[in-house]
Amino acid sequence: MPAVTVIEHIARLLERHQAELTVGKLAVPPPQRLEEAVDRVRRRFGSGPSVVVRRDRVREAIQRLRREGVAGLRRCDRFALAYGLAQPATELDGRTLLEDEHVCGPLLEAWSAEARSSRMRPLHWRGLFHSYMQAPDADGTEKLRALLRTSMPQIIAHYWGRPPPWLEVAERHQALLERNPCGPYVEELAAGRRDRFDDLCSELRPQDASWFWSELVFALLARLSHMGAVAIE
Repeated sequence: MPAVTVIEHIARLLERHQAELTVGKLAVPPPQRLEEAVDRVRRRFGSGPSVVVRRDRVREAIQRLRREGVAGLRRCDRFALAYGLAQPATELDGRTLLEDEHVCGPLLEAWSAEARSSRMRPLHWRGLFHSYMQAPDADGTEKLRALLRTSMPQIIAHYWGRPPPWLEVAERHQALLERNPCGPYVEELAAGRRDRFDDLCSELRPQDASWFWSELVFALLARLSHMGAVAIE
């Protein structure tokens, strides 16, 4: 069995057992050591969640979504779609799911409903955050941003004690979910530093087509314009 398939299987089992261990009278803290072991395996055999979810699985999930709607999706389909929202799909004429409101809208609403009732799965949230960072500039991206921002406290509360490394990264860069997502990076760069920016590029690696780069350029230009105006005064 391919390593990435094994990793995905382990991740699903871990998520299921965590859910069982965090409800009811016998609830206990999540198995933190097992989580850390899974993260170490991911780092060794794949450079992030995009490696875990194969394109053919995303394609199959999109086909089922279009054919049967959100209600017809299996858990593994939801997992694949969370990581595949920003992938161009031949089924959508080369567009991403986030660029197709008719197909993606009900899916995002289903996740929003889960978040409102504190039932969103952490691994789905992780996939959505990954997709958000790779997403194009589209209406669906703004809706995804709002979903991630409002549901983040629930995901953090899901873990008792120290959160897993991927969530620590999201916490460090949660400003990305705000109305001025590039503000902290612009201020840092304007001050001649780039620790936060380098951490972002190292951990999340936004693709060239990501909304992040155009947003960063506009924010930098606005900051430089302001600095120039202050200097003239």
